[in-house]
Amino acid sequence: MNMQMVIRDMNPKDLDQVFEIEKSSFSSPWKKESFHHELFHNMYAHYLVLEVEEQVVGYCGIWIVMDDAQITNIAVSPAYRGRRFGEALLKAAMKLCRMKRAVQLSLEV
Repeated sequence: MNMQMVIRDMNPKDLDQVFEIEKSSFSSPWKKESFHHELFHNMYAHYLVLEVEEQVVGYCGIWIVMDDAQITNIAVSPAYRGRRFGEALLKAAMKLCRMKRAVQLSLEV
């Protein structure tokens, strides 16, 4: 089965789905308000979502400050893991960082 995948910028309509993925992926998940703050109040934050059949199944957050980029979070819904969606998100994040002229990318753990 060939599923149509789309990676795009996160918008406020995605927050509920992203939060569900966050809760199912991490033992100490971010609050939904944290994602809202990132979208509206953090000028360094860039968030991508991965959609399959118009459903958000993954996301990636990046902070880009000058030429330094840091992945703040990346997750794929448990039902969609093992299909290289995380790899696709990471590649899209790397492309975004290059477009924004970042020369270093790290993962906050």
